[in-house]
Order: sequence, then structure tokens, then C-alpha cells
Amino acid sequence: MRLLFAVYFIASVLAPFAVLSDARQQSCTANHCGEITKAIRTLGTKVNNLIAMVKDALPSKPTAGPFSSCKEQYHIGRSRRSQVYPLMFGSQKIPVYCHMGNFGCGHGGWTLAMKINGAKRTFHYDSNFWRNRNAYNFFGGRTGFDSQETKLPTYWSTSFSKICLGMKIGHQLRFIVINRHANSLYSLIADGKYRATSLGRNKWKTLIGSQASLQTRCNKEGFNAVGGDPRHSKARIGIIANQENNCDSCDSRIGFGTGGNHDDSNTCGNQATYSPDNGHKHIKAMGYILVQLSSTENIFQGQSILKMRLLFAVHFIANILAVFPVLSDARQHSCSAIKTLETKVDNLIALICLGMKIFHQPRFIVINRQANSLYALLADGKYRATSLGRNTWKTLIGSPASLQHNCNKEGFNTMGSDNGSSRARIGFLGNNEGDCVTPDSRIGFGTGGYHDDTNTCGNEAANGPSSDNGGKHIKTMGYILVQ
Repeated sequence: MRLLFAVYFIASVLAPFAVLSDARQQSCTANHCGEITKAIRTLGTKVNNLIAMVKDALPSKPTAGPFSSCKEQYHIGRSRRSQVYPLMFGSQKIPVYCHMGNFGCGHGGWTLAMKINGAKRTFHYDSNFWRNRNAYNFFGGRTGFDSQETKLPTYWSTSFSKICLGMKIGHQLRFIVINRHANSLYSLIADGKYRATSLGRNKWKTLIGSQASLQTRCNKEGFNAVGGDPRHSKARIGIIANQENNCDSCDSRIGFGTGGNHDDSNTCGNQATYSPDNGHKHIKAMGYILVQLSSTENIFQGQSILKMRLLFAVHFIANILAVFPVLSDARQHSCSAIKTLETKVDNLIALICLGMKIFHQPRFIVINRQANSLYALLADGKYRATSLGRNTWKTLIGSPASLQHNCNKEGFNTMGSDNGSSRARIGFLGNNEGDCVTPDSRIGFGTGGYHDDTNTCGNEAANGPSSDNGGKHIKTMGYILVQ
């Protein structure tokens, strides 16, 4: 509705042209009349073009896929039925069962990452599947909450702000939600570092129901939860507890990707011995891990052309409002009024704000650049230089940022001579050699090329001493705004 209002509002802007035409007859000299008529026609054409652009941006029909997540399928594709949809993971199109309704974690499209059978060792805590980017049993990703195990590319390639965790015991399904921003589950788990959550022991116990049991102390929860002795209870995602007032030798757990004493074969569910609060338990469950990006961030990840058109329209409206006082005095100043309005239409972008977010930390830089639109700067593929400097670009990443020392080519449509090497629609390239033929490092937006063509926004830097802060493969959430 807001966008429709914008369209009709812009259309109403044409009304003052009649006033300007009348002003031409009453206040213009003969020399100025032709100039005003031409200016009115030019401005009218520009406004009509803008109206057509915004109307074209209106999603009158659902946008066709495939999309990169079930959340996009839900919001952009307007799909509401839980079923198999083709999702794009990099260059791979993979059929995935999308859960669209509220099955226990909320509406809005949940993308499956893993299904774990607690009676099998496929996803035991020590399994390499937690540390690598290898998929397992794609077919299991096409079905719902059943007993087929799977690991999908979602695990290493899908960013999220929520994790849905489910366990099925018999026919009873129970779910909990972790609110956590991350580039992927892989980024939270693969390095083995402990990352805490704060759901509380009672929340974790709801996954099991009335039979749940844990020891009363330690209560260490989160990702890669391990006590002082790794032979005891541990969980890739979950909570561990102990009867002693420490976490050295935990004998109970609820979680996913579990292992350790006293039943190392229980890889998903509830294990409890040595004075737990609800008796000894050896409950093996079927586990489900799904992820979702919040609606607000999903808008930022939507189609870039639509975003730019809407920004263009909103900014135009703001500038129209700014010159209304001039238009009201058009009988005396019609020529300057038209010129002012036309200048504002022609210079809609003067500042470009670029932002990157790694986990919870957003960082921003600003490019001072006048242009009719980002499309005008990028669509033709021509290189247009900026002069921020490598250190400014590195602030988008923070202390981990890394670039090679040479080349230092920055701007719009930034490429080396070799099309297969690092490139960026907006960004900065570095090379180890004294030229820009084959750059192996970059920081930017809309990126690609060596050595990780799947990294489309963030920092990529070749391993070895040629990069000033070591090899990097940092994928970020990127934001582009204009003013």
C-alpha cells in the first residue's frame, strides 16, 4: 500500500506543471517562454519514467525462483505450502523440503540444515560432518520430520538469525528456538570453539518433555559444549550438566551431535546418570535443525534491483517535498523552480553508504559520489574509480581484514585483467604481484572469482605471506544505502 501511495503521489506532482504553464503566460518574457516549455516537458518525461519504474517494481505476481532459502521462498515467492522447493546453494540447485507453517518455531519459512538419528553415529560429536562442508544424503532433505538423516549445504552456506531445534520421541515432536545471528552453522561449530547460549536448563528439557533429566550443576549450554574431560558428556548443540560443582566430568546432557560417558552411542537426545533430577535416562531422539533469517534482514537480502528502485522513488518524493515552496511561488520564479526541481531529479545520489555485518557487528564507510542511480554506475560494466584507500575499505571487516599489498584497485566494476581472478561490483582488489592482472584478494559487494567464487560479499584473501593479515574467507551481510 505504501508503494502504491508513492506511485500516485508522484503522479500528483504533475499537477503543478499546469501552474507552471500558467505562470509562463503571465510572468515570462518572450525569450523565456520557449525555455520554460522545454524544461516542463523534460521534467514531465523524467517524472513519468520514474512512475513507470516504480510500477514495474511492484510485485504484482510472485517472483519466480529458485531462491536461496525457504524464507525467501515464503516472502519473495509468496509460497505458503510446506513442500519441496528447488533452492540455490551457490551454483547448485537442490530440492529441499521447506516448512512454511508454524509447526512449533513460528511462521515464515524454515530451511532444513540437518536431521540426526540419535541411535546412529553418523553425526556423533566427533564426526567430521560437523567440521567439513560435505553434504550427506540429499534425498533426506526432501522429506519432512521423518527418520531419514541428512546434512544439506544449508549447514555451511546459509546465514540466519534464528535456529529451530526439534526432537521427536515416538510420535511426539517438540521444538525450541535459539535467537542467534551467524553466517552459517558451520561458522558456529566447525572450529570447535565453545559459544554460549542462555536458554536455561528448563528450556532445553522441554525438548524431551516430562521424562527429561539432568544433573543440577554445571549447566553449560551452547555450541561445542564440552567439560574439562572430553571423555564425558558433550554436545555440538545442547546443554551438559554435572553432580559436582564444576564442569570437569559431566554425566548428563540434552543435545544434538552428542557423545561421551556414559553412553557414547547416544548422539541426539537425553543422557543422564549420577544423581540427575529426574532419574537415570537413556533417551535417543530423532533431531531436526532448521534455520531462518528474520523478516527485516530478509528485506535487505531481497532483489537488489527492486531495492534500488524503491530507494530511488522514496528519495525523489523527499526532494519533491523540499521544493514545493518554490513551486507555490512559480508565477514569479517559474524558470528557477523548474531548474531546481530538475537538478534534484538529476542528482538523486550524492552519498553511498556501504555496510558489512559480521555476526552482531555492523561497520560502515561512505563514498561521496553523485549519480542518477547505482544502475548508472554499475550496469554498463565500466570501471569507475574511487579513492578511499585500502585502510578505509578494511574497516568494513575490522581487525581480521586482509589484503595483498599491490594493485590496490578500488571503485565500481573493479576487475583485474584476468576475468577469473578476484572482482567486485563495489570494492577493492589487492595482488601479490606488481600489477592488477591476477588479484587474489578483495573486500567488496557483489564479488566473485578466485579463490572462493561463492563469496559474494566480504573479504577473500589468498593464504600465505602475500596477504597482509593471512588468508581469509569471510562472508558477510552487506548493506548498500544512498542519500
